[in-house]
Amino acid sequence: MGAVHDEYLRYMQWLRATEEPADVKRIARIVQDNLDTLIPTVNNGGQRATVLTPLLRRDLDGTPDVIEPAQADAAAAQLPWTRLKKLTIGPFRGFRREEEFDLSPDIVLFQGPNGSGKSSLCEALEFALLGYVEEASAKRIDDLGQYFNNIYEGKYVAPQLLAAGGANGVPIAPNAELLRFAIVEKNRIEGFARLAARTPAQAGALIAMLFGLDGFNNFVGNFTASLDNQLRLGTPKKDALALKQAALVAARQKVDGNTEVQAAFDAEQVQLANRFEEGLTYELLLRRLGMDGREGRLQEVHAGLQEQIPAQSGLTVASFVALRKTIRKKLAEVIRTQADLDARAGEVSFLALYRAVVSLAEGAPDRCPACDTPLASVVRDPFVRARDGLELLADLAALEASKKRLDQECSQLSSQLHGKVAATHAYAPLVGGEIEPLVRWAEQDQPIEAWSEGLLIKTAWKALLAKVRALEEGDADIRARQARRAPLREEERALEAIKEQVEALRLRRSIHDRQVVTEQAKIDGFDEANAVLITEAAAEAATVTFEKRIQDGYAPFLDSLKRYRDGLPEGLLADLNETVMDLYNLFNVDDPDHDKLAKLYLPLRGGERIRVAFVGSQDQMHDALCVLSEGHLRCLGLAILLAKNIKLGLPLLVFDDAVNAIDHDHRKGIRDTLFGDARLNGKQIVITCHSPEFITQVQNGLRPGASKLYILKHHGGDHQPIVKNGSDRHYLRRAQESLDEADQRQALASCRQALENLMTRVWKALGNADDSLGRVSLVLRRPDGDPELRNLVDVLSKAVRNGVDQGRLATAAWTQRNEAFQELLAVPEAALAWKYLNKGTHDGDREDFEIGIVRQILAALTKMSTSFGN
Repeated sequence: MGAVHDEYLRYMQWLRATEEPADVKRIARIVQDNLDTLIPTVNNGGQRATVLTPLLRRDLDGTPDVIEPAQADAAAAQLPWTRLKKLTIGPFRGFRREEEFDLSPDIVLFQGPNGSGKSSLCEALEFALLGYVEEASAKRIDDLGQYFNNIYEGKYVAPQLLAAGGANGVPIAPNAELLRFAIVEKNRIEGFARLAARTPAQAGALIAMLFGLDGFNNFVGNFTASLDNQLRLGTPKKDALALKQAALVAARQKVDGNTEVQAAFDAEQVQLANRFEEGLTYELLLRRLGMDGREGRLQEVHAGLQEQIPAQSGLTVASFVALRKTIRKKLAEVIRTQADLDARAGEVSFLALYRAVVSLAEGAPDRCPACDTPLASVVRDPFVRARDGLELLADLAALEASKKRLDQECSQLSSQLHGKVAATHAYAPLVGGEIEPLVRWAEQDQPIEAWSEGLLIKTAWKALLAKVRALEEGDADIRARQARRAPLREEERALEAIKEQVEALRLRRSIHDRQVVTEQAKIDGFDEANAVLITEAAAEAATVTFEKRIQDGYAPFLDSLKRYRDGLPEGLLADLNETVMDLYNLFNVDDPDHDKLAKLYLPLRGGERIRVAFVGSQDQMHDALCVLSEGHLRCLGLAILLAKNIKLGLPLLVFDDAVNAIDHDHRKGIRDTLFGDARLNGKQIVITCHSPEFITQVQNGLRPGASKLYILKHHGGDHQPIVKNGSDRHYLRRAQESLDEADQRQALASCRQALENLMTRVWKALGNADDSLGRVSLVLRRPDGDPELRNLVDVLSKAVRNGVDQGRLATAAWTQRNEAFQELLAVPEAALAWKYLNKGTHDGDREDFEIGIVRQILAALTKMSTSFGN
């Protein structure tokens, strides 16, 4: 299992106590059963939803909604051990062969460069303590065997971690619930600090990152908000059936409304008959229209109107008589005009002559037309004489024009008469001896004048008029017959109009009746015709109901999972504010007092921010991510982790290269807190580190036997890290070892290092105990020089002595330090030993030191060191 599995198990126990619907708990169980499949998936492209949805379809019905109590709850109550004894590792990660480490001391230190196996060792501890390695979970490594394998051996053996107890120790069972707070990783602290540069949304993962829950946080965040794109919520079969059923509804309405529609048709028939004739029934109306299978009044009217009536001739006796009179009158005028012309026959020749001469004037206007003599040589101009003559004969010209006009009019009248006679002959053929000349005349294409011999004689004319009179009387009869047809036409129009309405009504009724029959057939055969679709729609409905169940269960499941995640800060950070703030200020002991924290509020809900107030402005709260530097944020992250460890009362702290995560300015404060704060006393501490100086400083602050140092080095070619027991880095213990070997010179060199360390600690303790005593004056030989140790010892010794004498430093530790100062200063300043304590020893200094003085200095320094508890 991994961190995500463990946290999800805790979520399941949280969910067990809620009143969430049964399907929410079923989905939660399905997710739990398939965590290994789901953890590698992400939200992008719907990958998580694509994997999860088929699992829900497969298992939802068969999954119980009961969440069993987890065994982890009992394991979380109390650890059955208090101290580690031994770790056996290998093959595992960077360790090719088995390696055994003694972890029984209070402090176990591992020093080595990068790549020497420190991280592998810490992962072995993490695997043994938690049952998983968070780094592997964070990298979403599916095959943990491949991750733990030593690549040269191609396998791994689970590390064995033993706790103190019994002759050979007691195996430790993994307990991630508690021991995840025993491990402090460099990556977590660095990641926590880097969140200061992230967006607010990303900063929401701050606490998850710090406590190693970023894997769980990412796991929750990769659930898609909805599974709708993967669920089969569409209902094409249902929709298709609904469309057909909608048509069936219309059919049912058609059939069910038939009685009412038929009654409406009957009422419309009655109204139609009454509208045509008051009191007339529809049946009688049909009888009149001949629409009941027998001929009716309409057919009778049709028959009456179909009688053929000849066209009228339009000829009248009066018109013939009038035309004959007009002809006779015009002929009389012609005779009179012709007589006048005959009387002036001689003048007619001159009229023609004059007209001819005038017409010749256009061709030769300057010569005589008769003799061609120039007009200038003639006695009288012929053209002038001709024009004068025409003026004298103008009335004769008018008479000729009148005669011509009369001739034309007579010709026209003759043509009219010819037309009428021809028309009469066409309507009623002319026969008989008296009228025979008129018949021949009427049949001529180019008829002679009407007044020709024998045409307008009295007997012929009377016979013609008798024929015309008969035609005129026939026209009168035709007009009478036409007048009698008008009422029939009106009756026909009325009957035809009502017939059209009746036919339209009968057509509408017929269409309706056919539709009723069709719709009834559709209703009767619907189930059979759509049997396949009905079956498919029923199956589809069952599927959609189940898919909707998944949809309805997934939304509250995801909501509950997010609520659990968002509530994690409350469980992780509750009641830690004061402890975290105190540890943070201890880490930053050298910061100005006004820059230390006066208030600290850790977030208790997801999305909240860490708020701080400084001593210099205690009323102003700030977002810690905005106002703290990255180095200070790393201190804050470490303080939170230590505070949680302290609150849970865990017996162990494991620092996986955590020193690397802290900048140099804060290491001293953190080191002094780890090994000097009462809340951390009694905890077993395992530290991996690449810094020799840090190891030296740690061991110089510890009592003899309190720590054990392992040196890890790169392999010598066999790919197995070189492991060596490290020598004690405590200056005074090294000085004693050198003195035991009669190497006073090296012993004095270690004493000088111890003296520098102890003077710094005394000076700091002096300032903490009494600020005025901590203010001292030192003599420097040059501007860029350091004070000599002898001068510093003198100044601090005086301050301590005054403090003890005045009762301002009243503890036994200060009394012991005062005595140590006096013993140290008892060595004369002129002694060779002080020369080397001030400046250090060099290879060129070959003089021997008095062993008694060296022992006196070592004893005084040892007494001073023990006053600090080490």
